Amino acid sequence: MARLTLKKPDAKFYRGWGFVALLTIALTIAVFASRGGFETVGSGQSDPSGCRMEATGDGLNVRAQPNINAPVVETLRRGDLRPAEKIVENGFRKLAEGRWASEQFLSPLPGSTCR
Repeated sequence: MARLTLKKPDAKFYRGWGFVALLTIALTIAVFASRGGFETVGSGQSDPSGCRMEATGDGLNVRAQPNINAPVVETLRRGDLRPAEKIVENGFRKLAEGRWASEQFLSPLPGSTCR
């Protein structure tokens, strides 16, 4: 079986544009991952109402119904963005069918028509 051997980069590599490009890509991925960007970018979630909300609390539970005892279907982190509807019931905002989050820990994005 053939063995794969990787050559250790020499000092010139760290002074070139290749290293700068590699570092830029790595940092971009790290920032996206830490902000939950991969979950929201290109998620296919439509926004017909023009309402988009940002989670303002860490560990915000999204529930199946607008009730504190309803099953948790997702947990949002601070800064996560989600489309939402204008419907608020029992202090919960409807994000989508079968997805409700506490209105207290959501904030509409500037330009959103959530009210």
